[in-house]
Amino acid sequence: MENRTQVLINLLPQDKEKIKRRKEIATAAVLILAAVVSTGLWYLSLKGTLKAEQERNQELKAKLAKYEIKEDFLSDFKSLEEKLQKKRQAVSEIENRKIYFNQIMDNFSDINKQSPFITYMEVKPDYINIEGIAQDYDDMLAYLEWLLSQDEMISIEKMASWTSKDTGKLNFRVSVRWEGSAR
Repeated sequence: MENRTQVLINLLPQDKEKIKRRKEIATAAVLILAAVVSTGLWYLSLKGTLKAEQERNQELKAKLAKYEIKEDFLSDFKSLEEKLQKKRQAVSEIENRKIYFNQIMDNFSDINKQSPFITYMEVKPDYINIEGIAQDYDDMLAYLEWLLSQDEMISIEKMASWTSKDTGKLNFRVSVRWEGSAR
């Protein structure tokens, strides 16, 4: 006996539409599966990128907080600097208005010996009050001309004179406006 293998042939009619539909369903399933896999990979990629951006945002927020602190310090420093500048300006103004009595006295001592005798002097920031005794009106006028020739003196504000009955000398009182900031 011979060993024969039997070959089976399907002779039944095949439904070509069913086969075509199965192929279309298989193709659609493969495409859907590919779309789902690629969407998943894209989602994972975006999730990694999102996480990296969130970490970067946290770093930037930390740096921004440092700069805000520095900005606050800088604005405080600027306000302190402005206050210091104002104080320096006030000190400078006070220094310019400072009265140098020794310089005033040196100027008055430069007057020649025959000038009037000063009995009283009051120095204020804007004016000087002077009282004295002169031999006559010519001495007093020479003295007043000398006063007005000084750079610091601006104008004579008040003046009074009278003759003393006891000595016969001329007494006078003068108020001179002057520039107190001149040195």
